Formats: sequence, C-alpha cells, structure tokens
Amino acid sequence: MKRLQIKAVLILACGLIWQGVYLSGIYSPLLFPSLGTIFAALARDIMEGALVDQFLYSMRLVIEGLFLSLILGLGIALLARSSSMFRSGIDLLISIAHPLPGVALLPLVILWAGIGEGAILFIIVHSVLWPFLVSFFGALDHLPQTQQEVADNYEIFGWRRLIWVDLPGSFPGFLSGLKIGWSRAWRALISAEMIFGATSGSGGIGWYLFQKRVFMDTAGLFAGLIVIMMIGILIEGLFFRWIERKTVLRWGMER
Repeated sequence: MKRLQIKAVLILACGLIWQGVYLSGIYSPLLFPSLGTIFAALARDIMEGALVDQFLYSMRLVIEGLFLSLILGLGIALLARSSSMFRSGIDLLISIAHPLPGVALLPLVILWAGIGEGAILFIIVHSVLWPFLVSFFGALDHLPQTQQEVADNYEIFGWRRLIWVDLPGSFPGFLSGLKIGWSRAWRALISAEMIFGATSGSGGIGWYLFQKRVFMDTAGLFAGLIVIMMIGILIEGLFFRWIERKTVLRWGMER
C-alpha cells in the first residue's frame, strides 16, 4: 500500500507540473496540449477501437518475442553449463552482439526477412536475448559452491540440473534479465514499427505513434505514450511483483 501511495503521489505531481506548464502559455497548445485534451484523445481512440487493436497486436508480438528469447536463452544456458568451450564462444558472442543496437541491424533484417512480422520478431529477440543471458549467466556464476557439490553428489546433470538446481538458485538474476528483456522488447517493437510502418495490413503502438506524428496530432501522440507508460507500470507493479512475492521473497533470497 505504501508503494502504491508513493507512486500515486509522484504521478499526481507530474500531472500538476504538466498542467502548470500548459497554463503558463510558454508553449503552443499544438506542441504542449493540456491533460484534458490528451485524455480526450485517448478516450476517443479507445472508443473507436483502433488503439485497442493496435495494443493487442503489439502485445502479441512482444509476448512471442519474449517466449522465443526465453527458449533460446535456456537452451544456450544448458549448452554453456555442459561445455566450457561453448561458454567461451557464447561470452564472445555476447560481447559482440549485446552493445549492437537492433536499429543498426534494420537494413540487414529488411534484406533477409522483408518488413513483415518476422523482421520485427528478429529485432525483438536480438534486443532481449543478450541482456537476458548477461543477467542469467551472472547469477549462475555466483551460485553457492555447496549447492553445486550437492548436485554433483546426487549426479544431477544436463537439463535436470538446469531446471531443478541452477534455475531456482539463480532465479533473482533470471527474473532481472526477464524484466530487462521486457522493456527492451517494447523499445525494439516500437522502433521497428515506426520504421517499417504497418505490417501484414495492420500495425501496433509504434505505427499508432507514427501516424499521430505525421498528422501532427500531438494530443494523440502523448496519449499513445501514456498507454506505453501505463503498460510498463502495470506489468512491473503487478505481474513481476507478484512473481517476486511468490518466489524470491518467499524463499528469502531478497528482502
């Protein structure tokens, strides 16, 4: 409850500051609309259904990209735990690919996969996989030695060791990587949609923002940004917080 109160106060303070800047007349209403105009545009687009469809479209792509990244990450972790040579190769690949922005790969992705959903999923997986592996491997490397020795004594190896020993012991790092991956997936999706435009005859939140910018609908543009921020607050404050309460907090791994 205290966390919710603090967040509510901060959001209210930001809203008051915004409205104060609008009332001061420093900026044109076309560039800096009032909160009332922004929320009216948000309500209009929700009632018309376009924004809801675009949100669901983007959410589907983000979930698919995260799922593919998670499967790839667990498979790579399993191979890395079984072979030191493979782990060295993956560390080198992470050091090369992790700093490389997904937007920088767009010209190659367009040549390889066109401008459809496959290209967007490629960019999402690239943006999610490497930071996820960095967090996950960091937690795996700091597992207690006694835990590793117990697993050796009971001859727990392969995927059974990854699922029953390594994953629970490194779950805070795993969850941290998932959080980073979630935010990186949204950034990659919106960037790709704003460049590609509509894919498969439809578009997501990024396409919505692109349209609002082209038609100089500043209120609608801020409405789309509010939707993205609210999604982040809800996923972080409800979904990931619920997982933390059921796992790392209950297990005594974090306070």
